[in-house]
Formats: sequence, structure tokens, C-alpha cells
Amino acid sequence: PGWYTQKLADFGPVVAVDLSEEAIRRAKARFPHIEFLQGNLYEIPLPAVSFDLVVSQEVFDHVEDQPRFLARAAEFLKPQGYLILSCANGWLMERLAPGVMAIQPPQHIGVYYKKTDLKRMLNVNFRVLRIKSIIPMHCSLRKRGIFRAISSYRLNRLLSLTVPKSCLDSLSLLAGFGYQFILLAQ
Repeated sequence: PGWYTQKLADFGPVVAVDLSEEAIRRAKARFPHIEFLQGNLYEIPLPAVSFDLVVSQEVFDHVEDQPRFLARAAEFLKPQGYLILSCANGWLMERLAPGVMAIQPPQHIGVYYKKTDLKRMLNVNFRVLRIKSIIPMHCSLRKRGIFRAISSYRLNRLLSLTVPKSCLDSLSLLAGFGYQFILLAQ
């Protein structure tokens, strides 16, 4: 709907791309001062080496060819430009309890990478400056192995007497148990 693009526009000119005609129509109606383009990122005619920043929020997991997606993003960036990318944590996605995520239609693309595989793929076109796990999800994980302890009501109740929930969540994210990765690359 364009709300995130509107926030980015506070910092300078923005060009937003989406495959969905409906999404672009709604975004243009809400934010007519922003340039919204409808089309396939692999084919849309955008000028090479012209952007300081490329932001991909929750798109990467749902494209047909992730390496090509990253190469295309690299084409758009100026020499010292940055990529900000958020995507699902593949390691965690493999461990989600049944029924946590909505059932997707057969044509849905959902390819999720573990941190090391994601970094390896990015290193072809970028230098990864920072990657961070975000959005704690320990309560939605299968109750096996370490997750059995992490999601134990008794353990969490005992820990809550001395350790604030925010600290427990921070430790969970540091351990890589966040639902998503957010990364900065150049």
C-alpha cells in the first residue's frame, strides 16, 4: 500500500516497484508524489548505477531466482550504494510448529535461506556489513531439543522472576532465533 515507501521518501526521492497492479494503484492513490512502477523487477527498465539505496522488504523469499534478484539490485546501485534486505530465517522456518504459518497456494514461492547460505549468495555481488536476527518466535517453534527448554512454561516463569522478558527476547535474537533476518550490504 506504499506506507513503507512513504517513510523512505522522507529521506529523498524514491522509486518503488511492485509486480501487483492493484498494489501500485492503491499506493499511487495514497501517495501521488512518489514514483510507483508496476512490473517485473527482472524486466522493468530502470537506469543502472543510479540509486544510493535499494530496499527489499519481505520480497526476497518470494522471487523465482534469488541470485538474479541480487544481481539486478547490484546493477541499480551506485558504487558505494547500500542494500537493505529483510527475509525469513530459513533455519527457523524449518523448525516452525505445524499450523503456525498460513497454508499457501501451490503457485506461492517461498524459498528460505539459513544465515550462512544467505551470506554466501550475497557475497557474489555485495559485501555484507551486518546481518541481524529480528522478531522473536521461540513460542511458535516445535517443542523438540533446545526449543523444548526455550518454550517451557516453567523455565520461562522462573526466569521471568529475575530476567526481564526484553532481555530474554534479546538473547533469543542473538542466538539467531528471530523470524527474520535484516541485513545491510554494500
